[in-house]
Amino acid sequence: MKSSLVLLSLVIGTIEACQTDNDCSLNGLCNSQQVCDCDPSWSGDECEILNFEPVAFPQGSLIL
Repeated sequence: MKSSLVLLSLVIGTIEACQTDNDCSLNGLCNSQQVCDCDPSWSGDECEILNFEPVAFPQGSLIL
């Protein structure tokens, strides 16, 4: 059990808090809790994931 707690603390310790807006990939702002507040189109711990809208297929015109 003790080794599991040590491993968990090592994993948690590797998560870095943001210090500046640059740490949020310039896709959000670093707030006072040192967490990125991502712009609406972005997500992830560092605002590094672009959120796409769902797509219905087929798109465009079908040429026969």
